[in-house]
Amino acid sequence: MKALKMFGRILITIFFIVLIAAIILVLSYTLSSPDKTIGSESRGLITGPWEQLQDTNDDDQALWKFSFTQNGDFQIVEGDELIAEGYCKIDEDSGKIKLFILPWKVTDEFSKYVKYFMFAEVSYSNLEVSLDDDDEIVEGEEPTVQFLIRTNDGSDESKVFTCKMYEVTIDLYESEYDLTKDA
Repeated sequence: MKALKMFGRILITIFFIVLIAAIILVLSYTLSSPDKTIGSESRGLITGPWEQLQDTNDDDQALWKFSFTQNGDFQIVEGDELIAEGYCKIDEDSGKIKLFILPWKVTDEFSKYVKYFMFAEVSYSNLEVSLDDDDEIVEGEEPTVQFLIRTNDGSDESKVFTCKMYEVTIDLYESEYDLTKDA
């Protein structure tokens, strides 16, 4: 009987340690926000929605759209269907965007890219954002980037998307942050 009580206490202690670790992990994604300083890659990525360029070899393919906000939220849309939504962390050093996907906001189309039931990773490269002296995007030189999403099983179904931002939807100066002193 005494051994059973000791085993129960150890089991409950382990449960609470795992629960606290999970809460810390979830809060690190939900409370984080991308770097908003001028010239940072994070700021370039959160400026607006990224739309996949049409592949000339496959005209029937539904285009993907990626949207990352200044609050750390993301959405991935294929055609007109929302296929993944949740929170993100942008790691400029490794060129990766780590996604924390809400389990009820992921479709079967995107689930092959999800690891551990709610995590995914998008690598980005060739980010080109042209800004003028007023920190506005230069007209006619829309930002471009390449995104890579790998499957969780290591198969060859990884996808590369060349994306362009056609419209800027975010106004960082209207936010609670005074970004003019970042220059």
